[in-house]
Amino acid sequence: MHESGADICIPRTISFDSGKIWEKEFDFPSLKKKINQEQKIRITNCAENPEILSLETSMCMRVYRLSFLHENGIRFQEINFCEDVYPSRLSFLVANKIAVYLGDPYYYYRNNRLGQRTSIKNESTMDLIELIKSIIDMDKRIKITNIQGRYIINNIIRLVKWSITLVPESLVNSYIHEVSKLLLQMPSSWTYFNWQSKAMENQENKIIKAISSQNIILLEKRLLGKRLNVVDKIVQEFNIVRKKLKSK
Repeated sequence: MHESGADICIPRTISFDSGKIWEKEFDFPSLKKKINQEQKIRITNCAENPEILSLETSMCMRVYRLSFLHENGIRFQEINFCEDVYPSRLSFLVANKIAVYLGDPYYYYRNNRLGQRTSIKNESTMDLIELIKSIIDMDKRIKITNIQGRYIINNIIRLVKWSITLVPESLVNSYIHEVSKLLLQMPSSWTYFNWQSKAMENQENKIIKAISSQNIILLEKRLLGKRLNVVDKIVQEFNIVRKKLKSK
């Protein structure tokens, strides 16, 4: 980082099971290889490669230049869940130089460990509502292009789809309702697009088509506006998860 003057380094990350059953490369390795174009280290940024915003939001997987964090006032949010997502996206957006490193693995992330917060269902998951509000306000703080906004909203939807399994059942409807309202406040040019592979997309469409219309949560039409297709898609996917949870 000293030689390149990079603000952030994105190294290789290995995810492994606490019981040592499996091990795999984490943080979208295929995307990083695409960005690097067979180079071991590549210096880029979000203006040149906006798809870099699709990478994981965990700050623990990155190396930051301390002066860069101070200069841009980047701090963890004062919330109890996913407090690193906002500063992670902000740092990516304002960094002039981001080093994508494909050498030896730097970070090892253990899953299924005892007490892991990302597998515990409790009320603090609702803090994601505050997180999304902050990301909306981020557009007022810095200039975000439409294509960057598309990756940001895609990241948020992915995060919310994952987090719904960690929301207490009594709060699920409220959570979906609040998230849907917040999506309406995002710039309309931040259109949602499906970043998944064709195989994943086809499988997802089969699941959605299998749901009977009476099981889809209906939100007030006045809240949807231009976001109707986006919100409907999220609601459908939330309902898939809820059905699976109830069937356990």
